[in-house]
Amino acid sequence: MPMSARARGAVVLGLGLLLGCPTPKPVVPALPEDDGSTSSGGGDGSTGSGSGGPSTSAGTSAGSTSSGDEGSSSGEPVACELGVGQGCLAPRGEWWPQGGSWAFRRRIELSSPLATPLDDAVVPIVLDDGFEYGCANADASDLRFVDDGGTVLDHEIDEWHPGQGAVAWVRLPTLPPAGTTLWLYYGNASTVGLSAEVWPATVGYQAVLHFGDDLQDARGVHHGMPAVPGESLFAQGAIGRAVHFEEVLVDRRVELTATELIDDAIVSSQSLTVSAWIHATPNVAARRAYRAVASRGTEAWGMSLHDAGTVPWNFSPPVHGLFVTYCDEPVCTGYFDMVFHTHASEGTAAVVEHEVLAFWHHLAVVLEPLGGGDFAKRLYVDGVLDAEDVGPRPLEWATLSLHEYPITIGTGPQDSDQYVFHGEIDELHVASEAFGADRLRVEAAFGDPDGPSLVQLDAPECQ
Repeated sequence: MPMSARARGAVVLGLGLLLGCPTPKPVVPALPEDDGSTSSGGGDGSTGSGSGGPSTSAGTSAGSTSSGDEGSSSGEPVACELGVGQGCLAPRGEWWPQGGSWAFRRRIELSSPLATPLDDAVVPIVLDDGFEYGCANADASDLRFVDDGGTVLDHEIDEWHPGQGAVAWVRLPTLPPAGTTLWLYYGNASTVGLSAEVWPATVGYQAVLHFGDDLQDARGVHHGMPAVPGESLFAQGAIGRAVHFEEVLVDRRVELTATELIDDAIVSSQSLTVSAWIHATPNVAARRAYRAVASRGTEAWGMSLHDAGTVPWNFSPPVHGLFVTYCDEPVCTGYFDMVFHTHASEGTAAVVEHEVLAFWHHLAVVLEPLGGGDFAKRLYVDGVLDAEDVGPRPLEWATLSLHEYPITIGTGPQDSDQYVFHGEIDELHVASEAFGADRLRVEAAFGDPDGPSLVQLDAPECQ
């Protein structure tokens, strides 16, 4: 039975410590080959992230709901050697739609990490190099995700690399605690991609960045832009690709466009959720105690990592998550720096736990109004509540210069040589609602590259 990535890492770590191997200097990954994708969002309304072709869904809040009403396309048929007796099973049950021209399908079994249902759950479906890409359209425009009742589900193609791998995101009206069954249909050259609302505004999603070799916002509004001209660096992520940061690349922070719209949504709701997968390089002489994952201006909020080790500022274990806001002294609880009006909720779960090896962790921060003037400020690690402070609100939103600086990823907004993240960041989600523990648990469980898979694809069937 093959070991998980975490188990393999533990073996390598043990050998390294036994042999006294020095910590290797992290290597900046090579840029991906130019495939026509862009590495910076130009605010041109393009949607979907990834470099394999156009998304099958627009993913915008104004997008239409997917349906079985298919258009036509002049696309050429794709070569496919799959057929009955050639690795393809006979259909089990009725085909969708009746008399339809989709040639192939795969049954998908989804498990749930929850004991209760979750509405509007968005889950990733990862296809490996064993998927029969030649039987689908070259741009994945014929992919349809259908539930057992024959309803077409909204989906977005994040990455599509035929012969290598692909990532699709599917919105489920409800994820039951017992799990659910979907069907992936493909093999219809006469179809076109459908627009859809995968990341619903009703849940509060404002920006969704997959970092699939680009900095596009899947909702089509708040694309990423490098702080200075130049290509952003990408590497392997928790789910597909991720954006890479390194201490020497101090000007490679990413700024989101049109973030004043996010500011206005947060001021209106008085709520905030920010989540991301992080892969922080350990044991680096960082010369700083913090690494910023995402932050808003100099007086609003920030999700960071804090070096709490006995040898300061080298990011040896332990390193904890940190949710920073700013407030006046009378309303601060927990850690408070009166000079800078900093209120930090610091976690206790280590997100850098080994001297040499880095593992992926899901980090999330939530600000929720509780009524009566009280607010909850929560920090989650791997879908589990790690720290919580309850008390009066931070500084009034209206007193902050929210429109002055953009939301940044990888460093702070102004001091590009401060709080530089070292490692990879994947799947950054920003919402103007306070997500509950169940939604964050689903994000963490379905994306965990070292945990048990909650998605099982059966063998292909054909009619």
